[in-house]
Amino acid sequence: MVGPGRPARSLVLIALLVVGSLGAYTGVHAIHQLGRAEAAGFAGLFQYPAWSAAHFVAGVVFSLLVPFQLSASIRRRHPAAHRWSGRVALATSLPLGVTGIALPYAMPARPLSERLFMTAVAAAFLTCALRALLAARARDFARHRAWMLRTVALGFAPMTQRLVFPLLVGAAGGIADVASFWPLFTAAAGAGVAANLGLVQWWLAVTRRAPPPR
Repeated sequence: MVGPGRPARSLVLIALLVVGSLGAYTGVHAIHQLGRAEAAGFAGLFQYPAWSAAHFVAGVVFSLLVPFQLSASIRRRHPAAHRWSGRVALATSLPLGVTGIALPYAMPARPLSERLFMTAVAAAFLTCALRALLAARARDFARHRAWMLRTVALGFAPMTQRLVFPLLVGAAGGIADVASFWPLFTAAAGAGVAANLGLVQWWLAVTRRAPPPR
C-alpha cells in the first residue's frame, strides 16, 4: 500500500499546527476570562469555575506539544525530545480529561444530553491516553501511535466543534434562545468527534503499510 507523500504529510502537520494554535488561544482566552465579571446572556453559559484553570493550562500545553510530537521529522532527528514531549503531553491528559468530565456539571444551564456526551468524550480521551501509555511502555510503537492519534483526535475535537458550530448556526438560520442553542452546540461537538476520529482511522489505514517518509 502506498501511503501519503510528503505534500500530504506536510499539509496534515500544518493543519495540526493551526488547530493546536487555536486550542492554545482558546485556553489562554478562557484563563483570562476567569477573573472577569460574570457575563450576561449566552456568554453566561460559559462562566468557568476558578479550578477550571487547571483544565485550560493543561489544554494549552497539550495543544502546543501535539503537532511537534506527531512530526515524523522531529521524531527521527530528535528522539529524546520526542520521548519527553510525549511524556508531558500524556501527563497533561490526566488533568485535562478529569476536569473535562467535571466541567459540564459545574457550569450553568447544561442539559443532561450535553453533560452525558461530554462525559463520554472525556472518558474516551482518558482511555485512549492510557492505552497509548501502556503500548509505549510495552514498546509496541505501532499500537502506541494508533492510540496516541486517537487521543489527539478527541483532545482536538472541541476545536473542530468551534469550526463546525457557526456552519450549523447559519444552516439553522441563527439562534433564537438557549433552548435552540444546545442542540446545535451538541451536534457540532458530535460532528467534531466523528470528523476527527474518522480522519485518524483513515490515516491509520493508508499509512499502516506505507514505507517511512524519506
